[in-house]
Amino acid sequence: MRICHFCNKSYNKAVHRRKVMSKYNPSAPYMQKANLHIIKTGGKKIKVCTDCKRLITKGKIKIDSLH
Repeated sequence: MRICHFCNKSYNKAVHRRKVMSKYNPSAPYMQKANLHIIKTGGKKIKVCTDCKRLITKGKIKIDSLH
């Protein structure tokens, strides 16, 4: 499953809105995926979003606090 290990960020529902003359054309909704990266920590691999990865490198999130 594509879910961030720390903040539980996952899919987001989105819709393209195309304007034609004075109205919007209906369009099917689609799912935006979270931008996840795999980090290796002590023999384990965890999926982390880019925001959490940045906070880990700054030292604001400790990797020792794996749940």
